[in-house]
Amino acid sequence: EGLPEETTFLFARCGLFYFFHAAGLHLWTAARLANALSWPLRCLLPSPQGSRVAGFLARILLLAWMAWITGLNGPMARALTYESLRSGAEVFEIEADRKWLFLLSLLAGAVLGNGGITSFAFTACALGGALFLEPRKARFLGPWLCTLPLCAWRFGLIPLLGPLWSLSAGALIGGLILPAALAARLGRSLGLPTKPLEALAVRGAAFLLSALKA
Repeated sequence: EGLPEETTFLFARCGLFYFFHAAGLHLWTAARLANALSWPLRCLLPSPQGSRVAGFLARILLLAWMAWITGLNGPMARALTYESLRSGAEVFEIEADRKWLFLLSLLAGAVLGNGGITSFAFTACALGGALFLEPRKARFLGPWLCTLPLCAWRFGLIPLLGPLWSLSAGALIGGLILPAALAARLGRSLGLPTKPLEALAVRGAAFLLSALKA
């Protein structure tokens, strides 16, 4: 939705279309971004409960910022919704398992976001696979495996090499492109110079696209 047709096809052919929807990659990035942002507060609140409160506040701030720029429609916004609910449950000592947090985060995205049905279907399958596939060590396969039927229906493709692409492209996106793009977006919001970060994200994305075309 809103993506160039060539980009959509390339990612779908390689089994990476779920990268455009909330999945394990986004949960991992959201958690680490929130932990980094909460570090100053954790120093001021060194107790275990203080650390949990600091993490929760960082997630709420990031979620508010992400909702402001995406309307809760982007995958990072949905991942941060899940992370905020999970962290809030820890702070208030509410016993909420992953099933309830998963459903509540999707409900929040559906009510407050503006994505289409296909987008939410991919999000539900990719996020569900990242959270619930057993055994736990195999969860990196969850988003690819659980979105296979949707990919076959939506694009007429069954990307069997998706796991290999997920490992290589996921490392590039999660370790370079996504952090640089988010940091640049946050820097622009604060009026800071962001050209080096933007260039890094753009060059990383260009390299990834050229690899997918090969």
